[in-house]
Amino acid sequence: MWVSADDRALWQELIGEKTPLPMAPAEDEDDVITFAEQEIDRTCRAGEEG
Repeated sequence: MWVSADDRALWQELIGEKTPLPMAPAEDEDDVITFAEQEIDRTCRAGEEG
């Protein structure tokens, strides 16, 4: 059955049901954070091709 998010929240509040938080994915040992040392391009390109 489909219900709105507000109705679902109300139902959970009424019955005392808590939604469990999703599990965080496990980090791979070979995951590395890198930094490109490039300036951020802050120009808006909305509507441009490409």
